[in-house]
Amino acid sequence: MPSSPPSRRAFSQTSRRRRDANLSKLAIPAGASYVRGNGNLILFAFNRDALGAVAKPADWTDFANPPAEWEGLIATTNPASSSATFAAIASIYQKFGPEKGGEILRGLRKTKAELNPSMV
Repeated sequence: MPSSPPSRRAFSQTSRRRRDANLSKLAIPAGASYVRGNGNLILFAFNRDALGAVAKPADWTDFANPPAEWEGLIATTNPASSSATFAAIASIYQKFGPEKGGEILRGLRKTKAELNPSMV
């Protein structure tokens, strides 16, 4: 006689035990109730010592009309190979609209921003 398939509850309990065994005990809140997800952190990062007195960007709009001193100092991943960079560019257009978003990206091109592949 063939055995019946496990119930959803049994599967869920087995799945939860397997999942929880892979997580640090500090990562699971009391009661083991949590939502697992992921996200991207899109930010500006720069080396203050290397930039010295060169003006630092305060927000995306600063790239619309970048100072000449920024030329050759900016690098990013190529949006053709990085979904995170593609998403950042899309969000610039969503936030600022096509005209201002386009100005920001054209400003980045003026700086001769280096495009790096996301995977080597």
